[in-house]
Amino acid sequence: MAVNSESFLSVARYSISMNSEIGYRMAIARSYYAMLHKLIESFEHYQYNHDSGGTHQDVYLYLLNGDCARIERRDPVACKVLAYKLLQAKKKRVVADYYLDPCFEEKAATDTIKMTEEFFSKVEEVLQSKRLLA
Repeated sequence: MAVNSESFLSVARYSISMNSEIGYRMAIARSYYAMLHKLIESFEHYQYNHDSGGTHQDVYLYLLNGDCARIERRDPVACKVLAYKLLQAKKKRVVADYYLDPCFEEKAATDTIKMTEEFFSKVEEVLQSKRLLA
């Protein structure tokens, strides 16, 4: 069985069951990766740009700079909304992974998983629906 965005989301949900701060932090981190992979799976024409500074940045810029809207023939505003939601999740992931002083509680993890589920729906609405006419 191949790993995909749903796999990351399942691990995020499972991490909460640890009932510990590390589990909550892991849930937040895995949720971000679920979002990133959901996007990559949903693009039809995306190709990684090796000059962009990494996959994460490249996906974000693909959505933000108009390439996704132009190449995938999608609504440019909706693509930017996805970019900003991904960036918001990445910022949470960075804090969860690298800043050990702030305390993470279960609510932060469950809120992030809910946000990820909503993001999945938005991605399906924007990227997996019929294309805009040329």
